[in-house]
Amino acid sequence: MKRTIAASAALMVLLTGPGLATPITRQVDFSFSGVVQVSGGPAVPPPVSPVIGSFTITFDPTLAYTDQSIGLVLNSLNLTLGSTAGFTYFQPQDILVFGGLAGAGGAQGIVSNTFDVSVRIDHFQTAPIIGSAGYSQGGPTYAAGASVTGTNVIGNLSSTLTVKDPTAQIPEPVTLSLFSAGLIGAATLRRRRKQT
Repeated sequence: MKRTIAASAALMVLLTGPGLATPITRQVDFSFSGVVQVSGGPAVPPPVSPVIGSFTITFDPTLAYTDQSIGLVLNSLNLTLGSTAGFTYFQPQDILVFGGLAGAGGAQGIVSNTFDVSVRIDHFQTAPIIGSAGYSQGGPTYAAGASVTGTNVIGNLSSTLTVKDPTAQIPEPVTLSLFSAGLIGAATLRRRRKQT
């Protein structure tokens, strides 16, 4: 009996240990408006407002990522994107930046005279909010929002954001493993009690 309990405890430690980080999958639907021209020549009104898009992302939130396209699926975007969509994730700050990978700065930067977009989502796992957003459609660059510290505000950002888990109905493998280990342990105890 002591062996069974020790084996069950060891299995639970192995299955729930810190070395087994579980990637998360989230579907992100966003829209933003209130951008102002920040570079690119004479003032021209924004060609698209609001900007509306959706993407699905799978990544390990215990790691940091820079200009990553693997694990990202662009579902929709009402802008022309002139490069591969990608993301950067700042793990300690829990900030996710979605955008095109062309130009300086990758997902974090927008370059005038390109077809690019960038959306910074602060508090991605806890209370997601769009901190800043911008785009360029072959001409000037338009942006709105605040710097991460909140000290530099541009435009009048108005946004909507929905972050949901499209796999919420499916139990995680660790949960199934723990449940199975419990059933095996209960069956072993029951069998040993019948034998004595």
